[in-house]
Parts: sequence; structure tokens; C-alpha cells
Amino acid sequence: MANSFKTWSSISATKMMVLILLLNPMITMAMDVIEEEPNGAIDFTEGETQDDGSICVTKTKYVEKLEKQTVKECWHQNVTQCHETYVTEFRPNQEQVCEEHFWKACKITFKEKAYNYTLKSCMTPLVKKCEPPSRYSAEPPKTVCKTWFESQCNTTYKEVDGHQKPQTWCSKEPRQICAPDNCRMEPGDEVCHDKVIESTTQKPEEICDLQPSSHCRLVTNLVPHLESQQVCKDIPKEVCHLKLDNPKMVKKPVTLKWCRKPNEPEATPQYVASYDAPTPVSYQASQAQAPVVPQYAQPAAPQPASPSYGATASPVYYKPANQNLFQRARV
Repeated sequence: MANSFKTWSSISATKMMVLILLLNPMITMAMDVIEEEPNGAIDFTEGETQDDGSICVTKTKYVEKLEKQTVKECWHQNVTQCHETYVTEFRPNQEQVCEEHFWKACKITFKEKAYNYTLKSCMTPLVKKCEPPSRYSAEPPKTVCKTWFESQCNTTYKEVDGHQKPQTWCSKEPRQICAPDNCRMEPGDEVCHDKVIESTTQKPEEICDLQPSSHCRLVTNLVPHLESQQVCKDIPKEVCHLKLDNPKMVKKPVTLKWCRKPNEPEATPQYVASYDAPTPVSYQASQAQAPVVPQYAQPAAPQPASPSYGATASPVYYKPANQNLFQRARV
């Protein structure tokens, strides 16, 4: 719902009148306020001499006038305004992604392969050492038999990582030796010899084959899309207009001015109403006449003027120069 309220602003006509009086202090002081207009002859003894030599008497009279106050009325309300905008929205989308794999299939077979290797065989023989028979012994030496163990070692060389690596194993071989009792068996010097031996071995051979394989799967991705969307906002708006309000009756000053030429007999006041500040009527010399009873023409009712914010002149009444001018005014 739109929220609205009134903003009232006005200019008081009474304050404007006071402002005009303050701007024209000399004129206000020179004017005399009267309640009723004079019916008899005008007394020019207190009149002011004008630039052209004429003598004028100025009076001020307050008349009631309908006045309205100028009001500026403003309405505030919220107006909804909408516009189109675009919003990025991400939607899921599935795509198929395939990958290529390779499988390695291998087969191992063993084949016999002949090769020669060198066998180094070493042994330490037992050597018989006998002492000469004693000259004092009458008995001859006796033969004694005994079993001895000889150490026999074999060494082979195997190529590992381009190097010859020896492998040695040893065994005890029994041997029965018979000798006189004046002899003993002692290990002799080591005796070695190399022997080339032919042998076969199982050599493995590997045969491999690459087999391609395709593997596919679904992948969900977010894809951006532009969507139109209406966006509405409440914007405050002000609408103003001028109007005339608060009619009331106020008193307005009206300037009354009577003038005559020098050495001209006084005459009864005769008035012609003018609200448009006409040019002052020129006076002509006339013969002295007897005082005439004043007869007043009914002035036309003034139309209410539109509000004005500047200083305006008050209506001025001018006294006619002679009887003929007064007669024309009555017609």
C-alpha cells in the first residue's frame, strides 16, 4: 500500500501587506487613515505641493476584501517500478567421458641352455713321517692301521652382475692308512686343480603383449545459463500543485488622493474609482461655480486579483477637474 501524506506550505497575505508597509515607510507615514470619505468640501490647507505646483491631500481608507491563501500541496506515494535483469543459473549436465587403458599380458617359458663352468678342487693329503727304529729295541716296529679324514673342497665361479662370484663347499673324506708304529700321519701341502664341467640350465624367456581397453563413465558438470528475472522496487514519488485555500475577509489599504491647481476654488469631492492606477486626470481652468451637492457614481466591484508575491500599489481615487468630467463618469 502506498503511504501518502500532505505537505502544506502557504504565504500569508497579511504578512505581505506588513512587508509592503515596511518597504515604504515614508509613504505610510505621510498617509492619514480615515474611517469614512468626506461628504463636503476638501480642506487643502494641510495639502502637499506637488512638482507641477498642484496641491494634493492624501488619505488612506481600509476596505474589506476576500483573500485566499496560496497553498502548495504535495502528495508522497510509493510507486512500484520493475525492470528485467539476467541471473546466471548453473544446471547439472551429464557427459560421457572415456579413458583408454592398456593391459599387459605376459607368458614365461623356460629353455635349456648349455654352459661350461670351472670347478676348482683342492685337497690336503696326509704325509707319513717315520722315526728311525731305536738301536736299543730288540723288537721290530709293528704295522698299525687307522682311519683319517681328508678335507676336500670344491669351488665354482658364477657370474653375478658382470662379476665372477666364487662359491666353495667342502667335505670330509675318510681314508684308512696303515703304517709302522714309529710313523705318524701329518697334513701335507694343499694340492689344487681346475676342472671344466659342462652343464645345462633352465633360462626363462618372457613374451608380453599390450592389449588396449576403453573405460567410459558419466561425469556431471554444472553448465551456466542466463535466465530473465523481473525485479521490482518501491520508489518514493512526490506530486505537488498550487491551490487557493482558507478564504477570509481582510482589510486592505486604499489610497484616496484629492488634488487642485493653485488659486482654484475648493469644490465638493467627486470620485472616480480606479483599480488599475490610471494616469492622473489633467485639470483645466474653470469659472467659479456654486457648491454643488456631491453625487457619487457607483464604482464597479473589483475582481479578486490573483495571488502576487511582490509589492503591489493600492487603488487610488482621483478627484475630477470639473463637473463635466463627473457627469461623464456617471453615464
